[in-house]
Amino acid sequence: MSWLNGSVSNGISAVGDFSGIHLEDVTVQVDGLSRPALDRVSLRQGAGCLTVLGPRGCGKSTLLNVVASRVAPSQGTARVGGADVAQDPLAVRRLVGYVPETVTVPDDLTLFEYLLELARLDGLGRESRDRVEAAMAAVHLATASQRRLKAFSGGMKRRALLAQALMKDPAVLVVETPTAGLDPYEQLMTLDLVRSLAEDRPVLLSTTVVDDVQDLGGHVAVLDRGRLIRRLPARELALMARGLVWELPWSFRARMEGLVFPGPRPDTVAVLADASPHQVARPVDPTPEYGYLVLLWNSRRERQSA
Repeated sequence: MSWLNGSVSNGISAVGDFSGIHLEDVTVQVDGLSRPALDRVSLRQGAGCLTVLGPRGCGKSTLLNVVASRVAPSQGTARVGGADVAQDPLAVRRLVGYVPETVTVPDDLTLFEYLLELARLDGLGRESRDRVEAAMAAVHLATASQRRLKAFSGGMKRRALLAQALMKDPAVLVVETPTAGLDPYEQLMTLDLVRSLAEDRPVLLSTTVVDDVQDLGGHVAVLDRGRLIRRLPARELALMARGLVWELPWSFRARMEGLVFPGPRPDTVAVLADASPHQVARPVDPTPEYGYLVLLWNSRRERQSA
């Protein structure tokens, strides 16, 4: 069932004949960079959340822009709903709802005016008003339809951008850094909305915040320097750190090799190590953040030894 409750539909199902997102050995080379922005990335995603996690500059935005047909692969194949990103980008854009990282909206328009203008530009015609009203309801902004956008909070503007992406009832939703600049309440509200939208379609989003991964569930894809180093269920991210994180007194921080960072308690440090680094070290319960650090640490050790 569409989020529009069947009133309008793009005719594409998230199950059955809909093939979702399929990337095969996708490489993106950017002029002026010594290494690819994406390096032979392969992944598949059907209905549900796939959160792309990684440090800044790792290729997250490039990956999302490929799926949104804003960037064409230099090599490899990217298909969305069966349409090829390089050969038929217009078909891909009809399938994808895209929410950019930067929140830019016309302050002097009301939410309804803004969305109606976009709906008409998208050629929705007679359905424009129905689509606008359904989109505002879906993001819980129906009561704010006549408020000017300059009065919106950061979270409300983020949801307004989600509404504009939803008006065409997209088969795939692509969202860049959905919680950037939001307060804790707005973060939870936005993530809950995104999670609900992923029930019947692929949702691909990027973040640098490990907590977002846990709140969204689904799967996580960890990128480092343009390479996909691991794709796994979000609930398993913490398990990557099992038996590999150790707590020591703060005074040991200069004596430890490897990755050292503030510990889970005051006056302690945490160390990533394959075995106990000292007789006074205590194992630390794994967390998603530690699991993410372990994946990056292993990736960089492998690259250094290659």
